[in-house]
Amino acid sequence: MTRIQRSILAVALILLAGGLRPAPARDLTLLASRWPPYVEDILPGQGLALSIVREAFRRGGHTVRFDIKPWSRSLEGALLGVYEGLATAWHSKQRAGELAYSAPYLTNEIRFVARADRNLRVDSLRDLRGMRIGIVRDYAYGEPLDSADYVIKVPSNALLENLLRVVNRKIDVTLDDARVVRWQIDNFLANGRKRLALLDPPYRTRKLFVAIHRTVPDHARLLSDFNRGLASMKKDGTYRKILEQFNAY
Repeated sequence: MTRIQRSILAVALILLAGGLRPAPARDLTLLASRWPPYVEDILPGQGLALSIVREAFRRGGHTVRFDIKPWSRSLEGALLGVYEGLATAWHSKQRAGELAYSAPYLTNEIRFVARADRNLRVDSLRDLRGMRIGIVRDYAYGEPLDSADYVIKVPSNALLENLLRVVNRKIDVTLDDARVVRWQIDNFLANGRKRLALLDPPYRTRKLFVAIHRTVPDHARLLSDFNRGLASMKKDGTYRKILEQFNAY
């Protein structure tokens, strides 16, 4: 090998090594909306979801701060790239053009909620034909609900508003994650356990992700670091311990 060839090889190895170095540790800010027990300041670690996200990023070498705003404002800010991303997001094709997603870190079990005295069973959305369904604005419920024209969708700004409407017979059913429904009933509806019922079977399950705007220059590496931290948490039992903290829901 000539001297020139050795020099070229040395430069190539230096460049390759530089490309393989971990991303510099940095602070990032993610938006979240109040969604107890997943996001709630009064709960340990600000809630189940934020506890997991914070620790996974820490293990990936980064510090994360959460800016908690109403969901519509959080989503708008993330999609416009005003903020780096979302700590809690369901995947949707419409958003995937602007947002890049992590590996899923939780599973949400979505259930319908009705008055207990109605004895409803919903095996298919078509079982609710002609009924009034309370939804929260800008939630990514997905199909078939998003395009269903055989039910009456009644929008609101919060799940609690929908639960009260069910109790007062203003709507027939609403839906959300089962943990969230139980938390709302336990904390805000004193007689809710007797008056409201989570219906079987679950309507669907949704995976929960971190989503970072694609204009963030190091978004791919940040998500990779998060995924690596999440895998580490699952391997050493930390993930399971965090879940156990919130088993009441």
